[in-house]
Amino acid sequence: MSLLKKLFGGKEQQSVNLKSSGEQFVDLGKSKDQRIAVDGVYLLEVPNSWSHFDSDRFRMKTADESVQFSATNYAKDGARLPTINDLKGMYLPLFDKFVNEGGFISNNNLEIGKDFVYQSFKVDDETQHYYYTARARNNREAILVAFVLREQGECKTSTTKLLKNIGANIMMKVG
Repeated sequence: MSLLKKLFGGKEQQSVNLKSSGEQFVDLGKSKDQRIAVDGVYLLEVPNSWSHFDSDRFRMKTADESVQFSATNYAKDGARLPTINDLKGMYLPLFDKFVNEGGFISNNNLEIGKDFVYQSFKVDDETQHYYYTARARNNREAILVAFVLREQGECKTSTTKLLKNIGANIMMKVG
């Protein structure tokens, strides 16, 4: 059982294979982004340069594989939407564990917004960005959303901004 699933106590959503499900990437016209469905739960706007690849969860990468992105969500019917204090209580200890037990090196860029927790770490020759937020769906289901973005090299401010923008623009599926 994954740590997120244990912490949230909900069911882990299964990713869909976009090719076999008939869902398509949507080109947003003049934008440099594409809108994609994740697990039939929400839509994300991500760079056109990212492409989906088969995995046990929703994953995308750049052609040169210098960036890999994964999105996971956990749902709980009837649960109240976690507050920012709930998110801090769930993820700040996890970030400490990454450093104290996992050998990650903090980039000292912890950010706590009104509805998200973000932190990046240096791990060997890459940077790993972690972004956690929560959304309500149909006023009856709490959805915990986790993004992990791995990029080769040092932490880039542009990547941090991109990930926070993706998180800020999550569009929940209605219905």
